[in-house]
Amino acid sequence: MTSLKKRLPLSIQFLLAGFIALLLLLYSEGRLYVEKKAAADITLDRVQRIREADYISKLIYQFEIERNASYRFVLTRDSFSKVLLQWPNTNALFQTLSSDNAPDFKNFDQYTFKKKLNSLRDEVEAVYGYPADSVMA
Repeated sequence: MTSLKKRLPLSIQFLLAGFIALLLLLYSEGRLYVEKKAAADITLDRVQRIREADYISKLIYQFEIERNASYRFVLTRDSFSKVLLQWPNTNALFQTLSSDNAPDFKNFDQYTFKKKLNSLRDEVEAVYGYPADSVMA
């Protein structure tokens, strides 16, 4: 190596040293880019999980509101409009969880009681024609 170094002109030696330094810089920048991209992907995944947890907690809350409104309606036969207004809110959250944006919940309705939800709502609507005393008996 020293004999090759002595035979090359000084300008070429500097050019080679600069080229090697440039290659090391590009390599380190490439590694840094890959690491930052991986960290950004992890952060985006965490944000997606937080959004999914938020949708689930909102869905549970909407179910609680719907359950309370339905129960109050079945017992007292008033405020059926509250029940009807609550259904689209719950359905919208189900639709959000079933969308392509949340791939973990793509088949959400298959392992939950969503299939029974429409029949339960139909039963609540059917109760509308019965007097309140017949439900409590």
